Amino acid sequence: MVQKNEKYWQEIFDSVDMNYLPTSYIKSIKVQFDDNTIWEIDLQQKKKEELPVDEILEDFFAEYEDNITSIDFNVDFLKVKRDVIKKTQRFLKNK
Repeated sequence: MVQKNEKYWQEIFDSVDMNYLPTSYIKSIKVQFDDNTIWEIDLQQKKKEELPVDEILEDFFAEYEDNITSIDFNVDFLKVKRDVIKKTQRFLKNK
């Protein structure tokens, strides 16, 4: 079972391109490790501190990917909704 889980996560990590991950919509990430330790990374706080969120995540996953068992993304759906509405209205206006 462990090998299947490792293969699954390796496929996930291989498919995620940090250049296209919409980090502006992610509030926080909760990561569980194979020893059941849970870390929560508050991306909104990192943005307030003007830290490079994309680089932080890229470095984090590169260092810990072998020990991660699950990841939960806390997404700011209100921001997603506002941006979709805004872009849709702009598109319809310029039609």
